[in-house]
Amino acid sequence: MKYSLPGDLCVQKVDSVRSNIEKAMNRTDFYSPIGLIRILKQVNPRHPYRVIQMRPDDFKYFLGTAKLLDYNSVPFTSVAILKFSRTLHTVIFKTSHDKLDPENSANTKFAQTSIRGSKNILNR
Repeated sequence: MKYSLPGDLCVQKVDSVRSNIEKAMNRTDFYSPIGLIRILKQVNPRHPYRVIQMRPDDFKYFLGTAKLLDYNSVPFTSVAILKFSRTLHTVIFKTSHDKLDPENSANTKFAQTSIRGSKNILNR
């Protein structure tokens, strides 16, 4: 998984799309989801946006899984690139996009959890 830093072209594209949608929504009142879809399709007439209706199955509940893992060993405030391994319960991360920057890894698996889930016990 890789995210973009401010100033990257991808971030600028997303900001531009969001800005155009906000302008269109501020110009027109809408009172139903159908009205919103019409506005979204008119934001960029040359290349109309494709609107996808999400269903309940499209939403995933990651909180239960996340509670079983220990992410305290990963410095998320300085992470630039993350790679998750579902089977090994490890996170490989880099703190910059520099190709010469070494990869770090952290084991995120808790050995056991208490019955109530309030305390996690690490296996040493």
